[in-house]
Amino acid sequence: MAGWEDWQAKLAEDSEKISQHGHLCNKPSFLLLRLRPTATERDMIGNIRSRYSWELEIMARNA
Repeated sequence: MAGWEDWQAKLAEDSEKISQHGHLCNKPSFLLLRLRPTATERDMIGNIRSRYSWELEIMARNA
């Protein structure tokens, strides 16, 4: 699960930096190396929305 933890930590760190620096951000995006995000990864959309009022876009690679 190290990959997920790395992704989650990176998302949390980047989101906090964007917020602290007061950058305008309506829709941050993250690229996944698999076709579809997991349910847990999709839950991150709700976490980002509730904490920062942003719509997180999770993009998956093409087949």
